[in-house]
Amino acid sequence: MKTTAVESSLSTPQRLTQAFLERPVTTIICAGMIPVGLTGLLLGQSASRAFSIISGGLVVSHLYGALLATGGLLALGGLGRNHRIVEIAGLLLITLGATVYATGVFIGLGKGGLIAGGGFLVLATALVAQVLCWLSRARQLKTEET
Repeated sequence: MKTTAVESSLSTPQRLTQAFLERPVTTIICAGMIPVGLTGLLLGQSASRAFSIISGGLVVSHLYGALLATGGLLALGGLGRNHRIVEIAGLLLITLGATVYATGVFIGLGKGGLIAGGGFLVLATALVAQVLCWLSRARQLKTEET
């Protein structure tokens, strides 16, 4: 992905605004995972009833919290600096954090966690699909260049 002269002259807040206009769902997911992750980090197993039930809930809460918050920050940083690799790394961390959260909710709440856990698994699957599409497109462009 080549950066135009106009894009390279934009400040980070302007790039984030542009990213929001071009890809609002990705931008909102990345920004939204930061407070969700911080909640898991700060409240630990008290962040969700599911994690107060399971053994090791504190560790799991801190793990998903760190993954979601770090992933959100990295992905937003990638969007703001127009660095696709940094953005992909952030999205993959969000994916891993969402999977850890969903697994903990399924284990802790059983059937009661189907909605929340399922929602986070859908999010994780969508982010992986997005990254795979980007990688496929990058391979296509590289093949066309040669």
